[in-house]
Amino acid sequence: MRIVSGKLGGRRLDFNNRRQGNARVTSDMVKEAVFSSLGDLLNIRFLDLFSCSGQIGLEAYSRGARVVMNEKDRGRHGFIRQVIVDWELGAEIDLHCRPAEKLLPELMTEGQVFDVVYLDPPYHEVIDEKPMAQHFLDRVTASGILSGQARVVVQHDRRVMLSDTAGDLEVVRQKKYSDSLVTMYARPGTK
Repeated sequence: MRIVSGKLGGRRLDFNNRRQGNARVTSDMVKEAVFSSLGDLLNIRFLDLFSCSGQIGLEAYSRGARVVMNEKDRGRHGFIRQVIVDWELGAEIDLHCRPAEKLLPELMTEGQVFDVVYLDPPYHEVIDEKPMAQHFLDRVTASGILSGQARVVVQHDRRVMLSDTAGDLEVVRQKKYSDSLVTMYARPGTK
């Protein structure tokens, strides 16, 4: 796994999937396609709610975004924290180790607002009889943390069809990559 572009471009993440609980990680091809579709991230507020290896949040930071990352698994959180220390990123990335359903209201209470929210929850988990991806898409759009020009990117199992709308957002792009779909939501008229 590597950082594709920006100030950290070319750096490698030595994420050992076996040691980190066999987590599913985003391929470099999917990551490149997602960031290409997002365009310029300079000074954009970016939330990576299910960080896993940290590669999505680190890629966003590398491209100029102000990043908040969250990984509730202590082992994976420790891996990301060590990368931040080793790469001397200091306080430039805000890293949390919280269940996503608890972090969202905290971010709202703090008045944090994001331009891009990246959701890549476990593919096969269900909450309240909904796929986890749909559950957190609904939670994020109802949370009050989205800017006026916000985009929500959801990476999910290709067999899971998400709703065409979420709150006042609608699907603006969807692409299949092997066993994954990447669905982007935005308000009508937002690019």
